[in-house]
Amino acid sequence: LAWAVRAKARELQRLQNGDPGEAADALRTLLTHPFARAELCTTLPELLKSRHPALRGLACRTLGELGVAGVTEKLVWTLEDEIPEVRAAAHAALRRLTRLDLPLEPVAWQSATNCDPRAAEL
Repeated sequence: LAWAVRAKARELQRLQNGDPGEAADALRTLLTHPFARAELCTTLPELLKSRHPALRGLACRTLGELGVAGVTEKLVWTLEDEIPEVRAAAHAALRRLTRLDLPLEPVAWQSATNCDPRAAEL
């Protein structure tokens, strides 16, 4: 609890600051504290918009590992990312979260999950 009061806000800021190395370090710290879980679940989907592919991939992997609900549509949109590693991370997260074994094909995932095509905000 003392950590949550003292350091949680700082670590969440480091996660969002845009530097991939610093964000990865902050994420490692945040993952060890249960009092940061709720904030992580809302912050990680925002990292899917990062200009850094490493951060987008990290967000996908972590969302899948944490089993975050309500992010399926954003992960389906991430299947259209320009970077193959990010697409693969989104695909792995979707397979883990939905337990569907579909190919890395955005249209197949849109149909199976009833998602709209990619929105302009992602």
